[in-house]
Amino acid sequence: MAYRNIKNLNLFHLFVLRPELAHANKIASTEYMQPNLQDDLIDKILNRFPKKSQAAEKLMEVLSLNRDGVYRRLRGDTMLNAVEIQTLATHFDISLDSILSDKQGKVSFSYNRSEQPISSFLDYLQLINYQISLFVRQPNIHAHYTAREVPIFIYMMFPRLMALKLYIYGLTNWNLDYLQHRKFRFDLITAKELEIAYATGKLYCALDSTDYWTLSFLDQSLNQIEYMLLDGRFERAEDAFEICSDLVELVRHCRHMAEEGKKFMPGQKPLEQNGQFELFHNELTGTYNTILGVTETHSILYHTLDGPNFIFTTDQEMCSYMERWFQSMISTSTAISIHSSKNRNYYFNRLEEKVNQMARRLELLIPQL
Repeated sequence: MAYRNIKNLNLFHLFVLRPELAHANKIASTEYMQPNLQDDLIDKILNRFPKKSQAAEKLMEVLSLNRDGVYRRLRGDTMLNAVEIQTLATHFDISLDSILSDKQGKVSFSYNRSEQPISSFLDYLQLINYQISLFVRQPNIHAHYTAREVPIFIYMMFPRLMALKLYIYGLTNWNLDYLQHRKFRFDLITAKELEIAYATGKLYCALDSTDYWTLSFLDQSLNQIEYMLLDGRFERAEDAFEICSDLVELVRHCRHMAEEGKKFMPGQKPLEQNGQFELFHNELTGTYNTILGVTETHSILYHTLDGPNFIFTTDQEMCSYMERWFQSMISTSTAISIHSSKNRNYYFNRLEEKVNQMARRLELLIPQL
């Protein structure tokens, strides 16, 4: 299944595909709107290339045009048609709403479930794999990542933990009918789904990032384990202990990555090509999981909305604001990677003790069930 990162097309549909609607509503006609749209769209694309000639080469490829046809569009001698506008906006991940709308504090976001409904684990895993594939292909990209709970990409490194999270998402966020009366077991996730999850985790390991984590990093997962046990959602109650054991391994692996300042898969050693991993502990700034990808020419912002689902935007004013916000977090954060062994040990020891406390609590609960 192919996923395309198509932005909101409401205004595009109104002004370009259905110009009679624009006229009927006395908003504007494409006679005036389309040249402005073309100029702004072309400017955004040109800003992503160091030389105009490089942009032209890329446009020849994307639009399947010869050199003269591309340069006529760059000069404005030939108007882009509706299909070409949509093709360029899609390929270069540019929001048409952000070009056509009166800004006035408005920001255009896209929602992953409006672009592709989630009807299975595979749908979600393919979507996330596609999104991070786009991310890591951007030249010289650096991610700023604040996380109040474990990033989904780290769960993907641990198959049984990934299976549990997918089961919970399927029950609560996606309302998958076939799960409503099924208890959790590790083999609910197929080998193909695990393969995609693992491949996505490897892509995450190629991404340079600066991360900000809290001590509540594991709280949601620990609470979910206890709730599922009390609600009779485990087919084998003992699997709750196995999950806790995997969470301890997750904590220890994250500690290892922080020590090395590199991301890498469990059981492997950090390599030169692995992504840089700069980790901070921050308890003062309240937010959900947020990722900002920054390149030399443009940025993209992702924000969790309801658990695994997310909204995203390429609005550069919003992205610039969030980049400044991330930079300001450093002054209220404690470094816990590479050389900060004392702070790192304090942080990860606290996390591991939380898991051990839950394991002891489960040990008391299971005989009573």
